[in-house]
Amino acid sequence: MNYYRGCSAAIVGVSVALVQVHVAQAISRAEISKTARSITVLIQDAQNPKNAGSGVIIKKEGQNYTILTAQHVVQYSTNFKVVTSDEKQHPVTQGSVQKFPDVDLALIQFKSSETYNVAQIGNSDESSLGAASYVAGFPGTTAVRSEPTFYFTSGEIAANASRPLKDGYAIAYSNPTLPGMSGGPVLNEKGELIGIHGRAENAAIPQNAQIREDIYVLKTEFNYAVPIATFLRMAPKINNTLAFQAPSTPASFAPKADDYFLQADVKLDKGDYKGALTDFDRVLRLNPNYEAAYTGRGVARGNLGDRKGAIEDFSQAIRIDPNNVRAYAARGNLRFETGDKQGAETDLKQLMNVSMESEDYRAYFNRARLRENLGDKQGALTDYNQALGINSNFTFAYNNRGKLYADLGNKQAALADYERAIQLNPDSADAFNNRGVIRIQSGNRQGAIADFDRVIRINPSSATAYSNRGNVRHELGDKQGALTDYNQALRINPNYASAYNNRGKVRFDLGDKRGSIADFERAIRLNPSYAEAYYNRGQAYSEFGKKQDAIADFKKAASLFKEQGNYSNYRMAIGMLRKLGYF
Repeated sequence: MNYYRGCSAAIVGVSVALVQVHVAQAISRAEISKTARSITVLIQDAQNPKNAGSGVIIKKEGQNYTILTAQHVVQYSTNFKVVTSDEKQHPVTQGSVQKFPDVDLALIQFKSSETYNVAQIGNSDESSLGAASYVAGFPGTTAVRSEPTFYFTSGEIAANASRPLKDGYAIAYSNPTLPGMSGGPVLNEKGELIGIHGRAENAAIPQNAQIREDIYVLKTEFNYAVPIATFLRMAPKINNTLAFQAPSTPASFAPKADDYFLQADVKLDKGDYKGALTDFDRVLRLNPNYEAAYTGRGVARGNLGDRKGAIEDFSQAIRIDPNNVRAYAARGNLRFETGDKQGAETDLKQLMNVSMESEDYRAYFNRARLRENLGDKQGALTDYNQALGINSNFTFAYNNRGKLYADLGNKQAALADYERAIQLNPDSADAFNNRGVIRIQSGNRQGAIADFDRVIRINPSSATAYSNRGNVRHELGDKQGALTDYNQALRINPNYASAYNNRGKVRFDLGDKRGSIADFERAIRLNPSYAEAYYNRGQAYSEFGKKQDAIADFKKAASLFKEQGNYSNYRMAIGMLRKLGYF
């Protein structure tokens, strides 16, 4: 039986410190960048310089300099060197590492006769939602970056919680960061030190069958810092020679919107969408104008299948902040999926006009997703390239660019991107699945089965992997194995149209003609534009001797294939109509 056997496999689809608070005026981004460059240092393991992080000079006493950093930067070695703004290297004074209990902070010292700037200490308690934030540091080496290079980004405060997360993290901000920037300074609009950067959201998608990758990636945006106020309050117990003035401890009050936001953001990062939704609701009851909470709740709703609610939340976020790149991208993709192509095109137009942070690889990634959906494949490729030029360890971008290369017919480039994604994240179920699809197309069926087996081990709830493995087993003649896989895919996802279509084909081959027609009909009910299912049902009707029903299905298939630009399969459907004497 000559079924339509197009690619049915499914691609699934981060000066001397003042003792007294001083009054400072807001300064330009360029000035703050210059300040940040002068006070930020690179910290490297003396034996293995690739193990590196960042820090900030907070005090000078004679020739002795004190650096504040994240504790995890200096956790696993005792021998470090510091590289200052003049690119000179200084050994860290032996025995100078001082770690803070239960907080991700540490102090180290080095000695130099050179004069280096010292950070001005700000009041992190006053850093409020929407205030400007700047982060500096030295990202680690990558395939395209052979040496750590100073990196400076701007963003906004998303939360300043009174109830910190584990390890003292309480300030959230939208600045893009890269691995290696841990320990670097977070500065306010005056160029004052308000926190130590140290935690970025998990770059790996939790292996959950319900997760929407395009929406989820949008969420990996907020980073966290330990407030400088936490350091100031604890410093006297760690080093009583620093002589910083500790700010007063705020009175204990009921949780505020920022506290609930931080909790919601962490839950979102872990894939606990229902829990995140509850906390975002609490945030918005306390502060109905909390733009980041609308964006976050939209992500949660989108991943829970509430597209309408997600679009409403992204729209509200845009009303509050008309330059919200993340919300435009997410809303545009959801509008496209719900059939509102005009709305999606409007969102893309807005995205093209909104100024994006030049180093924000996430913004380029999100825009690429929308451009790809709307058919601008070259534009999407440009944006993926831009994202990877900034962050060459961005697993999501390799995986998505690989899918785009596959669509463009460049299988070798697609395979290379999937290989890189797997190298960066050996538990990337999507990358293994997509590599499996390329292997099918390249004739490496055993390699494809190995990839789908790996996906199922990583995520036993992957209906896509079962369906794809079923396709390969069917091609290899293992019809019972294919049927078992399709059955499992449909137990996981009873609304999986292509799995019904593919099971229909194997059922027909096994002699279950009525069962095959029932499966093709179910696929068509789920997706009325499913040209392949009409074609395959037409084949089944033809075998049954139901000529008129077969003609009707081949006509519908031909019409849909032509409408979808699939002219080779359009000609196949026309050929079947000729065979049945329609012409």
